[in-house]
Amino acid sequence: MTWGGGSNDPPTPPESGGLPPPDAPPAADAFPPPDPVPPPDASSAVDLGPPDASEPPAPPTRSRRVALVGVAALVLAIGLIAFLLLRGGGGEITTPAGTLTVAEVAFSDTWPPNCGEDSFNCGQAEAGFKVLLVYLEGDGDQDALSDAVVDAGLESPKAFVKDSTGARTEAFAAGTVSGRLLIAFTPPEDATGFTLWWPGNETPIELGV
Repeated sequence: MTWGGGSNDPPTPPESGGLPPPDAPPAADAFPPPDPVPPPDASSAVDLGPPDASEPPAPPTRSRRVALVGVAALVLAIGLIAFLLLRGGGGEITTPAGTLTVAEVAFSDTWPPNCGEDSFNCGQAEAGFKVLLVYLEGDGDQDALSDAVVDAGLESPKAFVKDSTGARTEAFAAGTVSGRLLIAFTPPEDATGFTLWWPGNETPIELGV
């Protein structure tokens, strides 16, 4: 029997070069290779920069806070001592009548201080010298304290001052003047850096001038 003019012969297998069998794997060159990935562009990198300095530091530990408080207290104490020395106050003097404190230090050209030339018993400092006035105050019997000041100014051993060169000047007047306890010295006019030495007291007092 023939079909459409053909023959009954079996079909001829395809020649080489035809379609591969359905189950055969694809050829290696069936797909093109992927495009190469370009290297990262350094100019497009994001610079994170250094750590943000505006971030608050970690809170100090308790031991550090205690140390800071201690340093602050020491600075305040040193400042107070310096202030007292500069104003000529804060030094304590022990006497049989009680404790005296240096209240003020000043200079004058006359004795008594600020007296007029026409005043009775007003004296001028000698040329090349000045009058160093040390005002004192203390709690207790003011008459007894005044006697103690007079004794230190007039009796031996006397109170004296030393300047920055070590030169010594003994007191020449002491007592109560215008209601204030006072002891006076006549050091050289250009002398500075005075310390007060009081009988019976081993530690001198910085007068701050």
